Amino acid sequence: MARCPHHGRVRPLAAAAAALLAGTAIVSTAVVATSSTSGAASRVDSNRLWGADRYKTAAATAERYAASAGPIETVIVASGTAFADALAATPLSRVRNAPILLSSPDVLPDATRDFIKRHPVTDIIIAGGTKAVSSGVEATLAGLIVGEPERIDGADRYGTVVNIARQIEAAKVSDYCSDGRRTVLVATGEQFADALALSPLAFAGPHPVLLTRPDQLPAALKEFLADYRIEQVLIAGGPAAVTPAVETELSALGIKVQRLWGQDRFETAAVLAEALAEGCFESDEFGLADGRNFPDALVGGPLLGLRRAPLLLSGPSLPDATRRTLAGPVPDAGVVGLTIFGGRQAVSDAAAATAADALLGVKRTCDPRTDAAGVPREVTVQPLDGSLVVRWKAPATVGSAPPTGYRLRYRPAGGQWTTVDNVNSPSTIAGLRNVVLYEVQVAATGSGYEAWSPSSYATPSEAATATVSSRSGGLAGATATGAVRQVAYSAAAKCPPAIR
Repeated sequence: MARCPHHGRVRPLAAAAAALLAGTAIVSTAVVATSSTSGAASRVDSNRLWGADRYKTAAATAERYAASAGPIETVIVASGTAFADALAATPLSRVRNAPILLSSPDVLPDATRDFIKRHPVTDIIIAGGTKAVSSGVEATLAGLIVGEPERIDGADRYGTVVNIARQIEAAKVSDYCSDGRRTVLVATGEQFADALALSPLAFAGPHPVLLTRPDQLPAALKEFLADYRIEQVLIAGGPAAVTPAVETELSALGIKVQRLWGQDRFETAAVLAEALAEGCFESDEFGLADGRNFPDALVGGPLLGLRRAPLLLSGPSLPDATRRTLAGPVPDAGVVGLTIFGGRQAVSDAAAATAADALLGVKRTCDPRTDAAGVPREVTVQPLDGSLVVRWKAPATVGSAPPTGYRLRYRPAGGQWTTVDNVNSPSTIAGLRNVVLYEVQVAATGSGYEAWSPSSYATPSEAATATVSSRSGGLAGATATGAVRQVAYSAAAKCPPAIR
């Protein structure tokens, strides 16, 4: 990745800022050493911003933002249970120098209240209507300042995000990576997956973030584009999330359209991160957040945008697309910062260690996904239209007997498992919902063969094409070409020492 011009990026802050977080959240800092591999980081400075829940994590992240951009006189409060308002508020965070805090719909969390009390806050902006942040919470917030909070809402999520965007003066809307075109960011309003990684760019621009229906631009969005004389739209997500019909509408308005996307949310984030690193962001710092849920990623957007650092997505284990991006060339082979948003259930220590290994250019003498006896090897998941094709290789033998068969299980990420017995590779999981992230594991059967493989993730999509034969029961043998590798990497902690 080519080194970009300096844009006033803020270096990672000293761990001393954690003292402000007493009773709110925990910041842990570690230094991961070292590598002399060409094109790799010489050292990774890794720190984790987290709390016991999403509200405390948001407050911890806001403290780190305040330590760099303070004093903080304005805060934005958005729902911790819905993604749209916090996402749309990210560029407003830049304009008002206001970190984003979260609230439950009916009760103001202690962590959010305590942050406001600790700082010289005089203005509070509530992003979203009373279903998102209730009148009761608004009254509690009013008791923390002189005056009344300002609420920005609309008839629906599409109207709300436009009204938030209108708080930014048209003259302040930036071009994309110095290309001279006034640019906004667009993602589907149906779900948060593709929008997560937009937040640092939205802040850095600033670029308003607008939401669209999958196959039609909302009227409020079209009016905004005309009123603000927008020249370019950057779409995050594939044609299943935002259809070509929307592109056609935008083009008919005389607007240039660019689309950045991958096969799932992890790959979309990686594609966007690489584009930013090559075009307009510094690439010696990265953020890493849970891709299966939205709060940690969105509240991290202002901090990363301030540092001009891209956001990548993970889960309990590190997706292959994220690892590949982190393993790319690092300018000057110097010190690279890695900020992890959320606790260990969101981004595990294993995923963090694998991310640091990738930045350092470290290679291990083993791969715990494949070398553990009894665990199926090289599990891949290919997304199709309404289905997933799962492939794997036989595990290392336990004792003298090979496995007697295989079973697999799958679930919407974070949901309930569905287990299917007596399957063979390749197998197809049919009847799935498109644009939903699924987690898949495979296990062999027989004495000593009970361990499940590390999770792999993929998202079914109408845009995927393959020839698949199916039968009733939800699983089928399949032959497909162009498989997309969706392997999630596990920790290397149980491997022998690293080699360089």
